[in-house]
Amino acid sequence: MTNKQRFRQVLSGQLPPDRLPIIEWSVWWDKTIHCWEQQGNYDFHYLENPDHFWNEDSQQLFDLWKLDRHLQIWANAKGPGCPAPSGHGKPRIRSMEEYLAVQKSVCGDALVSRYEEQAKRIRRDYHPEETPVSLILEGFFWHPREMLGIEEHLYAFYDEPELMHRLNEDLLQFNKKVIERVCNTIEVDHICIAEDMSYNHGAMLSKQSYDEFLLPYYQELVPWAKSFRTVVTLDTDGNVEPLIPWYLQAGIQGVTPLERMSGVDVVRIMQTYENFYAIGGFDKTVMSMDEAAMRREFERIYPAMKTGRYIVSCDHQTPPQVDLEHYRLYRALLEEYCRKACEREDEPASAPVNT
Repeated sequence: MTNKQRFRQVLSGQLPPDRLPIIEWSVWWDKTIHCWEQQGNYDFHYLENPDHFWNEDSQQLFDLWKLDRHLQIWANAKGPGCPAPSGHGKPRIRSMEEYLAVQKSVCGDALVSRYEEQAKRIRRDYHPEETPVSLILEGFFWHPREMLGIEEHLYAFYDEPELMHRLNEDLLQFNKKVIERVCNTIEVDHICIAEDMSYNHGAMLSKQSYDEFLLPYYQELVPWAKSFRTVVTLDTDGNVEPLIPWYLQAGIQGVTPLERMSGVDVVRIMQTYENFYAIGGFDKTVMSMDEAAMRREFERIYPAMKTGRYIVSCDHQTPPQVDLEHYRLYRALLEEYCRKACEREDEPASAPVNT
């Protein structure tokens, strides 16, 4: 099977005949890559591309680890001319007046055209008929936070409701245009909405605020995305489990990255919610431990792997503590369990991959 066929089969709720996809969904921290360069005398030429476009340089690591290639288009809603924050989590704008002054640089048609051009490059150069393509969109919690700043955004639910709705209405129309132009250019297998709206104890906002400021926009965007025959999932760090019923109300079909340190249990999620998908879930803090610890973690998530609705990956980005030898071991065990999960009950068990 091609990488695309396996990816699509899992996102339709079926186990592939040979193995699950072997991917790194959230890719690697730049610090991790720099450590590997020093340890292995490599020069990966890794590019911090502002569009997160998967070019040949950034595919070197996929090929080094013999991972399935997958392509992502990140549709950033902020273009040239949008003011930069003064520091991490600081505001770009503080009022409706300031937003209107920079609106042409946010959610503009020139950005839509940029992502359409990326889709054309994928169609021309990257074998999308064999490689799964994911479109990553900014969500209705993420985008206002990026514009208003972390602290100011939380106050804005109460102090600036008109501005919050204006930001999300503009984002909604922008995302719909991106979906239409990109999906009419290439076949998109998966759309992921970036939100990061939970932390280790649950949601960063109340259900009332979610219903007022986010849900109406999801309820228009998600059916539009599904009309292009793609699966729609949502990315949020922290403990996502209390929020899953909220997402189901919006038509969301799955979640990532399922951070274990916040108490998330992918097996429980798969057992609780039928026809729901997940990507991630492997505890990244185990990746720097020995083989026995890694096997225990794979055994923990193995029942979820057998559902055919789950793609295993690190539950966020691989941290710098994971050296080349530990990642090599993780990669071998990942393939072993991805093959084991797809074996039929009447088949003899496959031999463990040499670690």
